[in-house]
Amino acid sequence: MPIKKIFITFAVLSFLTFKAHAEENSKALYIATKKPSEFDVMYSRVSSNMTGAAIGGLIGAGIQAGVESSKDAERRESLQPHVPKDIWETAFNGPLYKKFERANFKILEKDGKNGISIQIIPEMHGFKVVDTNTKLMSAFISFQAKFYKNGKLDNTDNYYLIHKQKHSFEGLTEDPEKAMKQLESIIRKGARRLANKVIYSNKEN
Repeated sequence: MPIKKIFITFAVLSFLTFKAHAEENSKALYIATKKPSEFDVMYSRVSSNMTGAAIGGLIGAGIQAGVESSKDAERRESLQPHVPKDIWETAFNGPLYKKFERANFKILEKDGKNGISIQIIPEMHGFKVVDTNTKLMSAFISFQAKFYKNGKLDNTDNYYLIHKQKHSFEGLTEDPEKAMKQLESIIRKGARRLANKVIYSNKEN
């Protein structure tokens, strides 16, 4: 047999052996997302000093909360059209799955009750006031993750991440493209943090 054919045959066999070894040592992982994440803008509800509560007790607080919620709804509606409809899929699920696959996890289509399972419960993503004095806002994401091993709940973590960049609400509306990039960035960071938690906690198991 010519040397070239011998080399090719050896290379193919080596690749198949490596692939079989990788598949044999991969960890089974099932991921379920309970509900879609909701986009929100939290401005008045965060920055309000709840004057109504001081004046009228619980009734005043209820009225004030309704007013602030209505104001935030208007702000949310002004930014909502700029939010990609598939932002959770592209910025969270995509990077999450890729990171697991690179770490030699085999993603299962159905939960076989064996191995590792994650239930992701998205809560909110959007923009909120992070400095009540300046009213500056940052992109944020919040979600919960429940970790199961062999069908039994092992741990529950709550994730809340805020982008380091701050903007006024007017700044967000003037440059929505930049705002959405920062929102996507913090969502991707949430996905990476969740993946790292699973990868490192199962590294020696």
